[in-house]
Amino acid sequence: MDTSGYGKLTKDELKKCLKTMNNIEKNDEEIDLIFSKIDTDKNGYITYSEFLAAMMKEKSITNEENIKMAFNFFDAVNNKQNQDGQISAEELALVFKDNFSNSKEKIDEMMKKFDTNNDKQISYEEFHELIVSMFKE
Repeated sequence: MDTSGYGKLTKDELKKCLKTMNNIEKNDEEIDLIFSKIDTDKNGYITYSEFLAAMMKEKSITNEENIKMAFNFFDAVNNKQNQDGQISAEELALVFKDNFSNSKEKIDEMMKKFDTNNDKQISYEEFHELIVSMFKE
């Protein structure tokens, strides 16, 4: 999703993401509308926080499609050419760099919470399990 590797989505990246991941084609006007609704701080990028908030408004966050999109967002942030199916501490740091100044302690805390098998990577299964448990009604 984040082909630039900056932890933010541009309009082009959003358009490509919708087409690639969800097989949805939107014209430029529709993309502009979607983008403007998600980019709440109007800085020209969709941050992870804005992305998550939009997913929560649109559908339940625990919807399988939303969980997969969120996982892919993390997984693609560091290496635009290779989504390896794992989220590393480096990928978490890139996504959250604007949220807490890249604090190593915060990243380590998140890894401990998500990485239940302690292999220093977050698998989709670990990510899915935690998201579902966090948002159980």
